[in-house]
Amino acid sequence: MAGRPAGRRSASAAADIWSLPADVAPADRHVASIGGNQNFASNFAGIVSPIMIGVLVDRTSSFTVPLTVISGVALLGAFTYAVILKRVEPIGLPAQERA
Repeated sequence: MAGRPAGRRSASAAADIWSLPADVAPADRHVASIGGNQNFASNFAGIVSPIMIGVLVDRTSSFTVPLTVISGVALLGAFTYAVILKRVEPIGLPAQERA
C-alpha cells in the first residue's frame, strides 16, 4: 500500500521522459530511433550502476561512497537540465530530407 504513491510518481516521470523523443524528433519517422537511443542509454545505466555500486561497497565496506557518487550524478543531471539545456525544440532536417 505504501509503494503505490511512489509508483505513481515513477510512472509520471517515465511519461515525461518518453515524451521527449516526440518533442525533439525532426520528423515523425525519427521518433522511434531517438527513443531507442534513449532507451539504450537508460538500460546501459541500469546495468552499470549496480555493478559500480557493488564494487564500491566491496572496496569501501560502506554505502557512503556509492551514495555520494549517485548523488553527484543526480545533481549533475539536474544542473544540466536547469542551466545548460536551454530549450527543447525539434532538431532541424537537412534541406534534401525535407523535400
